[in-house]
Amino acid sequence: MARIMGSEKVERPRLESKDISDILAYLRWMGTASGTAPREYLVPGDPNRGRRIFEAKGCQSCHAVT
Repeated sequence: MARIMGSEKVERPRLESKDISDILAYLRWMGTASGTAPREYLVPGDPNRGRRIFEAKGCQSCHAVT
C-alpha cells in the first residue's frame, strides 16, 4: 500500500490521540441497523502479543515496522 500511495503521490495519513478509538466507534455504529451501538471499552494492547501476532500472520511481508 505504501508503495502505491507513493507512486500516486498520496500522503500517508497520521493518526493522532484517540483517532483509532473514534474510528472504531464510528465503524461499530455504522454496522448497526439503528445506528446506535452499546458502549464498548477497549483494553490497552500488549505489544509483545502484538509482535507475535504480527510475525505469525506474516504482516512484515507487506508492512514495515519502521
